[in-house]
Amino acid sequence: MMLTKMDNANATIPQWLQIQWENVAKSTDSSYLSRLAAWEMLTKKGFPSSKDEKWKYADLSFLQKNAFVLANFPYLKEIKSLIDVCRLPAASSKLIVLIDGYFMPAYSDVDQLTNVKVLPLASVPYQSQLDIEVNQHQAKDHHPFSQLNAAMWQDGIFLHVLPQSNIEQPIHLLSISTQQQGAITHPRHVILVEEHASLTLLEEYISLHDDAYMTNVSTTILMKNAAKLQHYKIQQENKQAIHIAHTVMKQSANSEVKRTCFSIGGKFVRDDVTVKLEEQAAKCQLNGLYYANDNQQYIDQHIMVDHLASDTQSEMLYKGILDKKSRAVFDGHLLVAKEVQKITAFQANHNLLLSNKAEVYSKPTLEIYADDIKCKHGATIGQVSQDALFYLRSRGMDQLAALNILLQAFMEDILEGIPHVAIKRHVKEVMNVDQAR
Repeated sequence: MMLTKMDNANATIPQWLQIQWENVAKSTDSSYLSRLAAWEMLTKKGFPSSKDEKWKYADLSFLQKNAFVLANFPYLKEIKSLIDVCRLPAASSKLIVLIDGYFMPAYSDVDQLTNVKVLPLASVPYQSQLDIEVNQHQAKDHHPFSQLNAAMWQDGIFLHVLPQSNIEQPIHLLSISTQQQGAITHPRHVILVEEHASLTLLEEYISLHDDAYMTNVSTTILMKNAAKLQHYKIQQENKQAIHIAHTVMKQSANSEVKRTCFSIGGKFVRDDVTVKLEEQAAKCQLNGLYYANDNQQYIDQHIMVDHLASDTQSEMLYKGILDKKSRAVFDGHLLVAKEVQKITAFQANHNLLLSNKAEVYSKPTLEIYADDIKCKHGATIGQVSQDALFYLRSRGMDQLAALNILLQAFMEDILEGIPHVAIKRHVKEVMNVDQAR
């Protein structure tokens, strides 16, 4: 496949992507200038290679091996019954549906929401979009797929929680991939939680087919003063899917975010999360659970937390289970800026290898430029305890049943941190180790 060479010898853009950009550039409206700026930023540095530390273990050869096509707007029959199956039980949430990257108000519960506005992102005033894009591009690191999203995005949502609003029922943001083989989607979301408002958000990605496709999603979350967010992400796409996501969270004073990511599907999965604790007493808790159980499956978690104000707190706990010939990466980075004091920050990553062919690379990092802080980090990589396994088997269990009890126990502290009953039940069904193996 032909490649377009850039200034950097390693920076190449596949020809199919160059053609897509030319078509997008012809058809765009007032967003053209911001799209062009993002495209130029991408082409200046290009996609990373193994020489880039943040992408050291990632194999991006799928960009050359595949010629993905932009997903068309879906025209589906009898999709409502399929969507209803994906709902949480007992009408315990409000559903917002995207199909092949396109927001579908007709299948969503938009008219049932109170104190929450959900709009197509394209309908948000252009200046607001531009400001958000500029903020994202000012991130410390080069995020090529986020820049690709900013250049090529087709649709997405603007979710606005009004001030002083306590949204009791979770909002379920469901993204469905249908039978568009070889499609690529670039959903773009902006979530604004106003002052003293609270929201529970479940973000979920599923497939209705087994074909290869690519999702490249970008999400910006803006937390105003004393706002609260419980954010859960479930990625359970098919075993050929490529899922790349970049989430930027900006937190104002006294805001609180708890985000938990569950990843079990996909062939190539990359989750970048950037949290900026910009004002005093902002708090975040970031948890993750990933289970790679297929040959050549790759799951990559990169988390950056910037403590930019005093009295801010962060916690990070990610756990992984790897089987067969799979590979995982955890890269957690805590930054404490200069003249920022009274910081509490912890991070940990624990992994279990079920196969001698599985690989995991763990890199928790502290970058501290202040004195009055309390920070620690750690990582473990090991195997299932043979003593514990023997103990369970001596009580009459077979090998598989005993192993699954130990794996469930390994996951339990993250699963039990979900206060919403229906979400917890759904996550446990998704992460059913016995079924997955």
